[in-house]
Amino acid sequence: MKKSYVIIWVSVTGLRTGAGKNPLTQEDAENLVMELNRDHPEFIHRAVNTETEEVDKALLRAKELVFPAVEGKVVPLPLPEFAAAQAAAEEAEAI
Repeated sequence: MKKSYVIIWVSVTGLRTGAGKNPLTQEDAENLVMELNRDHPEFIHRAVNTETEEVDKALLRAKELVFPAVEGKVVPLPLPEFAAAQAAAEEAEAI
């Protein structure tokens, strides 16, 4: 299996973001994302296929999920809306 996936993360406060440096297979990356999201709910973790997606753009989209722009200003989502947005993003990725 090809190792083209890395893990990205965004803190729910938006203050910290990052990307892993170790390439993983899709299966390993998806398993690690589930584990990290379960064990560290203060972060959103995503698996990114570096062959089809730029890591910087994926980080920006993840950050926009946490802090959507409202009238040109970035505003944190209240927790219920944040949880719903995260679930919708995960469901969209599964399709």
